Amino acid sequence: MKNKPLPNGRNAKSVETFSMIPTRMQQSQAYRSLSANSLRLLVRMVFEASDAARKGQKKDGMPVFMLTNDQANERCRLSADAFSRAKNELHEKGFLEWYKRGGLQGVNGTASEFYLTDGWKHWTSPAKPKRDTSKAREALQAKRHRPVVGI
Repeated sequence: MKNKPLPNGRNAKSVETFSMIPTRMQQSQAYRSLSANSLRLLVRMVFEASDAARKGQKKDGMPVFMLTNDQANERCRLSADAFSRAKNELHEKGFLEWYKRGGLQGVNGTASEFYLTDGWKHWTSPAKPKRDTSKAREALQAKRHRPVVGI
């Protein structure tokens, strides 16, 4: 029998892969504010970055990896538009940088190359402007003091 389990109960060749998100990252304001698609993509990109580091695919000391639209669709179930929005959100919140911008495969022959950053540690959500509630208060006061008619 080819696929006989090992003494520890596992198969000889594991097909599972893992992506580790550090606890500090999970507790950050930037991580908690991510959309579902961006979160899905981040998990995949953390795996790709660790895989690139393991294989020695480093440039300027950083693990650099490629992820195309087709791969994002296949591995993360993201359309091209959702992939683009998720990449931009990850960039804005300090998780992702482009090492080299690419384009449509076949047009200029290269896909974008990315690396992960720790800018998320310093990201804060933009402050919301305070609303002027004085008009609403005045309307509520006028409604309370309106005389009752017709009883």
